[in-house]
Amino acid sequence: MNMKKELTPQQLVQADALYEKYQDVAPDVHASAYVNPMVTTSLRLSAETHKAVQAAAQQSGMRPTALIRAWIEEGLAAQGAGTIPVAELEELISRHRAAS
Repeated sequence: MNMKKELTPQQLVQADALYEKYQDVAPDVHASAYVNPMVTTSLRLSAETHKAVQAAAQQSGMRPTALIRAWIEEGLAAQGAGTIPVAELEELISRHRAAS
């Protein structure tokens, strides 16, 4: 039984206002957190990967945690959509070129 309550337009506006007011305190909390709450998880990365994530996040203007979350969500969406990850396509292209 799904007991998830949909927010009214007024509640969404209030949630957005709260987000704007407190974004400096909790920059990774968005109004959507009221509808789909976030949970915290721990992730171990090599120092090299961590530096690369920080650099990519800075280049994209995002926080590292938001960028990692976006990558995970994109990966999950790609699995559901039957798409092929870019890394896999690049590997196939490399093999094809090497075989030619």
